[in-house]
Formats: sequence, structure tokens, C-alpha cells
Amino acid sequence: DRTYRRVAPGGGPRRSDGPRGDRDRERFPPYSRMEDEPGATDFPDDAAREATEALIEERANARTSRNYERADQLRDELRRAPHFVFISDKDRTYRRVAPGGGPRRSDGPRGDRDRERFPPYSRMEDEPGATDFPDDAAREATEALIEERANARTSRNYERADQLRDELRRAPHFVFISDKDRTYRRV
Repeated sequence: DRTYRRVAPGGGPRRSDGPRGDRDRERFPPYSRMEDEPGATDFPDDAAREATEALIEERANARTSRNYERADQLRDELRRAPHFVFISDKDRTYRRVAPGGGPRRSDGPRGDRDRERFPPYSRMEDEPGATDFPDDAAREATEALIEERANARTSRNYERADQLRDELRRAPHFVFISDKDRTYRRV
């Protein structure tokens, strides 16, 4: 049952605190500073720290109001000089990084978190009757293909990952990969 009511001019809920009013402050607490990355320097003075914190707050407001383009611009600005700040939206934290530091886009779309979520593949006991690699070079070549496949999957290039999986199943590799367990074995 929908009901409506008339309000006097200027009445009704206020939107000045964001699109959802005071609830945003409860749902989205302010960003807190974490321990700086090794090799990072502290802010040169209080004015630099305050300017950085103002940009972080502006970015949080842009995200709350769903202005993601502006939030991305501010994130990129914070990563550059003189700020050198990396922001984690998941944890609602920020930290100073060394110039050129912080997660790289080349590490995958999610930076350092990919290495935590996707550990390297480990070798399991080979199937009975499977032969070992003929030499270290063959083992290293196979492990390089496995790592390349993992990187393809991380960057969501599934076509390339499938090609590498099929190549690993054939001679001279004869490797079966289990993505669920992050393991491989000779078959």
C-alpha cells in the first residue's frame, strides 16, 4: 500500500548529506590511515596531509553519489605526486606508498589482492604410470605455461587460458590442471 503526503516547501528529508541522508555516514565510515608502505615518506607538512585527506573525502563523496568517473580521477590524482596515496575501498583505508609504489594495473584488475586470492599452482603427486619431466628445462617450460595461464585467467582472458590448458594436456607436457585446488600433476 503506497501512501503519499504533502509537505511544506523546504520540508521532507534533506539531501544535503548525500543521496541517502545521514545513513551514508553509518554505512560508509571515513577512510582511516594504515601503516605506510616500506620506503614511503611521510607527508612533508600538515598542509599536505590535510590536502590529501580533503581529496580522499571528496572521492568518498563522489563514490557515494555514484559519480564514479570523478572518483576515478581523484584516485589517479592521489596516486601521483605529491600525494603518493593508495586507497583500498574494500577496507576503507589509505596509505602512503613509495613513488611509483602501490598495486599496478599490470598485476591484474585488482592489484595485490589477486596474489592473495590466487596463490601459485602447486604440483601434486603424479598419476600412477606418468613419467617425470625429462629434464629441468622441460619442467621450467611447463611451469612458465602454467603461470602464463594463471595470469590469463586473472586478467579474464579465458580464451587464451583455454588454449594454454589444451597445450599443457598434450605432449610434451602431459599436465592436468585443477583450478579449484590450484594444483597440477603429470598424467
